[in-house]
Amino acid sequence: MSEEKKEDLLDNLTVKLEKGIKSMITLKSFAIVLFVLFVLGCAILTYMQFATFEQFQKGESAQDFLEIDKENWVYEEHGLDILIPENVIAHEISILIAKDVEGTIYSLENLYYDGQNQALKVNLTFSGFYLPIVYYMEYFVGEGKLRVTYDKVGIGRHELKVIGPLKFLINRGRVSQLLDTLSIDLTQYGMATGLNLMSATPINQDLKLNFVVNENDIQAIIEQMRGAINKELLPIYRASSSPLAAEAVDLLEQIYPLSAEQMKRMIKDVTGGRELVRHLLVLTNETMTNQIVLELQKQGFDLDREQITLDRKALEGQIIDEYAVKIFEGLESYFADKIVAYNNGRPFDLVNMKTITVRDIVKNYSIVIDDSILDRMNFVLVDGFSIAYEVDPSTYYIKSLNSFEVLSKEDYDLLPGSGPYIEPKLVTDVEMWQEVETILMEKFEVDRIFMRYMKSDGKSIFTIASPVNNPQIYLSFAMMKDETIHILEDNVQSIETLLEAHPDFNIETATREIETVQLKKLSEEIQTYILEDMYQQGKLNHPSNYTIEYSSFDGKYISFLVSNGEEYVYKVEDTSFGTYLATVYEKEKAVRNWLDLPKIILLQDRP
Repeated sequence: MSEEKKEDLLDNLTVKLEKGIKSMITLKSFAIVLFVLFVLGCAILTYMQFATFEQFQKGESAQDFLEIDKENWVYEEHGLDILIPENVIAHEISILIAKDVEGTIYSLENLYYDGQNQALKVNLTFSGFYLPIVYYMEYFVGEGKLRVTYDKVGIGRHELKVIGPLKFLINRGRVSQLLDTLSIDLTQYGMATGLNLMSATPINQDLKLNFVVNENDIQAIIEQMRGAINKELLPIYRASSSPLAAEAVDLLEQIYPLSAEQMKRMIKDVTGGRELVRHLLVLTNETMTNQIVLELQKQGFDLDREQITLDRKALEGQIIDEYAVKIFEGLESYFADKIVAYNNGRPFDLVNMKTITVRDIVKNYSIVIDDSILDRMNFVLVDGFSIAYEVDPSTYYIKSLNSFEVLSKEDYDLLPGSGPYIEPKLVTDVEMWQEVETILMEKFEVDRIFMRYMKSDGKSIFTIASPVNNPQIYLSFAMMKDETIHILEDNVQSIETLLEAHPDFNIETATREIETVQLKKLSEEIQTYILEDMYQQGKLNHPSNYTIEYSSFDGKYISFLVSNGEEYVYKVEDTSFGTYLATVYEKEKAVRNWLDLPKIILLQDRP
């Protein structure tokens, strides 16, 4: 081998050796770097396990905060300033983060928001390892939001700033990706309508928000109200003694935009007690009221929607006030020479045994009132007689002589007289008749009774009946039907006594004849004579073939039932020569011709 070749071979070996040594150095360096990174990572992870943030806030929701804080809000020339405590912001952020990490292997332990430095200190866990990370938040004017930024990031309670690759890794990490859209809409702390958020400035530990009024929005609200007013209510409201009511009517009736002074007045009211707003809403329809009330409530400005509705219903009810005066005068005149009685909370005429309705008074005293209004009026008993007016199916306006109130349907139903008036009628219901008949047969201990009278309104039942073994006597029964029929009184002799003992019983089912008609006993001799006279008049073929099964005599009329099922009435007349049977009619003709014929001596037709 030549010297030249030996030198080339030696050079090649030297080069390879140098490359090998360099490769070994590179691998060693890489291994050292990996080891250092591993040690550093372990150190950071270990540090984070023992350097979690010790401070944290439970806080309160924005809604709860606004509910209390709104009482302190005062609108000044520069606008409205609201100081939001850091714990309120912390609470809102915790809700957002908990939602972001839901369904992941991360979980939120707690957090602390440092309002002065706008630092968000979050204690997260990842598979059991703590990740205490510090982010910083910034207010973005154009968005009206407080949002997380990634310019500065720290770890642990010492807030160690991370830079370079570590900062890059954290900002690119899964946690930062989860929180990438984390932001709070600060406009929620002001009014959604009429106020615009202008700035957010840290003040000590609080965040000061400044809102200014958007006058165009206020004007738009007024225009909406003007388009939704109930014009029938305006004159009633204007007549009110309240200056605010008159001011509300003026604002709604004018057709031009609000003046500078009116705008200032509206702004002061909206951000203050909102009394003028309440009066305005009373005059608008329910849809508009709901829309504006909800808009204000979103931002903590409360308006009692139920009270506004009640005030509106009261105003609608006052439509009847002018009629009520005349109706009360008519009612007083009607009972001027009568005793006022109460029948289920309604005025009752004891002389004529009639329940007096609003329609009766209107008709008797020629009060001009539209049927659409009259049909919704009735008397109820509230510290004396009052007039109830159905504003709508769920609301009633109660007008007394010197006052009024608005009641819900539930409260109205508790008033005496609130139920629908049902005029009692002679019973034609077979089932009711048979049930009463069965009860009375058991009461008399007989297998047959004679029903003289039965009248009912469907619930109260007044019955007069005689037993088959003594048909010339009778008993009067007051009954009540619930699920079944039961006896309240079994020997009624006085209407007033019955009414006093059972005020829920409809006394209009009864008859005054139990007090005014005195019955006399009809002897067997007279009954025999009646059959003979009927034979002489050709109404019976022979008196021996018939008997009188039922008879009742009041001194002027004799009502009787012959065994053939026919009913007749004799009129008895007194002369100087004595008493004699003057005229006999079948029952139907007798009822038509003799208007003074007592009903309780007759038998009521079975249905």
